[in-house]
Amino acid sequence: MSNLVHHHLIQERWIDPLNEDPNSLPSVASGEMTVEVEARERGEGLQFILYLGKVLNLPRLTWSTALVFYHRFYSRQSFNSHDKLETAIACLFLACKVEETPKKIQQAKSELRDLARTGTGSEEADDYVPMDPKGSNFLLMKDRVLLLERIVLHTLSFDLNITHPYQSLMDEMKKLASNALVRGLYNNAVDEKGSPDPQKVFPQLIFQIATGLVNDSYLTRVCTCVTHEVVAKTAIMIALESVGAQPFKGRTWMQILGLEKRNGEVARFVDMLGERAKGVNLLLSYSDDPLGDIIATINVPILGATIAGIAAVGLSFARLLPSLGAEAFVLTPEEEAACVSVSNAFDSADWEKEEVEEGTKGYINRRRQANEAKEKYQEGKTAREVKDRSLRYSETNLDFLCVLLRAVEPQRGEVLIDLGSGCGRTTLGAAALFPALGKATGIEFLPELVKLSNGYRGKVRGRKASTEFINGDFTDPVVQSKYLPKADIIFATASFFNKGEVERAIEENVKVGARVITVDERLRSKSFKLIEEVVDGAGDLQLNNGYVYEKVA
Repeated sequence: MSNLVHHHLIQERWIDPLNEDPNSLPSVASGEMTVEVEARERGEGLQFILYLGKVLNLPRLTWSTALVFYHRFYSRQSFNSHDKLETAIACLFLACKVEETPKKIQQAKSELRDLARTGTGSEEADDYVPMDPKGSNFLLMKDRVLLLERIVLHTLSFDLNITHPYQSLMDEMKKLASNALVRGLYNNAVDEKGSPDPQKVFPQLIFQIATGLVNDSYLTRVCTCVTHEVVAKTAIMIALESVGAQPFKGRTWMQILGLEKRNGEVARFVDMLGERAKGVNLLLSYSDDPLGDIIATINVPILGATIAGIAAVGLSFARLLPSLGAEAFVLTPEEEAACVSVSNAFDSADWEKEEVEEGTKGYINRRRQANEAKEKYQEGKTAREVKDRSLRYSETNLDFLCVLLRAVEPQRGEVLIDLGSGCGRTTLGAAALFPALGKATGIEFLPELVKLSNGYRGKVRGRKASTEFINGDFTDPVVQSKYLPKADIIFATASFFNKGEVERAIEENVKVGARVITVDERLRSKSFKLIEEVVDGAGDLQLNNGYVYEKVA
């Protein structure tokens, strides 16, 4: 079975016509809530996600993924079992990882501090007292959110890759523009005054209206009972009909768009958006103004307490925004020089150094190369079946890496092994920061990335330890037995591997006394003793918390 077909089947598994009936939802079916109360609870959680997305300046795609996670979660769980706002935080945290949307923490500091201080601008702001970051209430809340992250993952069966309707929307618009059956559309389309105006109405206005409908569908349960293709096509059909565009003689828009056999899904889409439009005067709130008036329906004291309490401590949004007040790491001149050398090796051209929202253009290019390597690998797998979430590309903040390695206290001649080394940034960073290491080895199973790593190795100037890059799968017992017993230090960005595979590999193969650095995931086995936890206050949303362990048994 191809990866594309497998992914399609996973997406289809979450589509159930029964989800249209609100009486089938867990919170209602159990008798715990009425349909109206369930809808209100769900709506407040969804609006909270939009609010946080706006505060954090996150891309719309990230919000959309978080909203789908939220809908899927509460299609299997009850609102009485899990707090709606804490679940919203957990869903947004996961969406930031899945959609690879790194943001500098400093960008959110002022907004969150203002929000915490003013109590979200409510009349009760003067009476609001932020949570004590060392108090029991905050610690309990933090633990609940951390636990919810795991519960969400398990409830979603680790199906974290979402296919959104946007690509289908663009594809269908292109087909319409070239379809002989709708060439007459240009002559039939009219503007708001009823006059022919094809340049204005088609395709720009059609696309704008359809996109607004797709955006707004995320605030309904459409994503749990209608496929993304039908959402896109139905939105286009509604947009066409809304401007009075007439299809080619003898055909209907349903036929032209291939919807004649999908009447049930089309009806569900129309009905659910219609119910939302009748129940809430916010049909285009998501597409036009993600904040607007929607936040008015949230319980403001609860929202203020949640955000302010989390913002009061160095771990906010359950690692989504760690260390709001953290200062940049202080490095020695030698360490700074090593970091600059590695950074310049990766972003050597002027265009690569140019900063964009998600990082340097060089980073964006490397991420593209990694995705292409992943797709090439998945076309004809010769190794183990690998979940998509194991193949996500990110780069470690070198300042953060330096502080993590300090906690390890590398000794002369020791061997460091980087599991899932990608393009080699961490491996080369360790070699440059601690040139007395005996060797820094990166293990990466995408051969194209190994080639890139070797290319970057030649560009790093100055002293550095010996380095090598191995094309291999660290979960393969042969690779484990050959390389892991040699390691004195293990580095792994554990959030990008399948649950538990890093811990299993090192527990079974790494010697006692070895030190292990994981990013964004704790080791649970008693074989590991936590030495230090390091928060990357200047990092992105993907690589925030580092944990340093010693293998003790």
